[in-house]
Amino acid sequence: WGNITAGIDLIHRKQNRQAYGLTLPLITNADGTKFGKTESGA
Repeated sequence: WGNITAGIDLIHRKQNRQAYGLTLPLITNADGTKFGKTESGA
């Protein structure tokens, strides 16, 4: 969450534009386990 708000603030200060942060639910496999390259802890 902190990186999102920091990025929004940076865009606003540097470009004097309104910015938005987007968050999405975690993507999971059909069995409900985490999906993606970090699933194994990499």
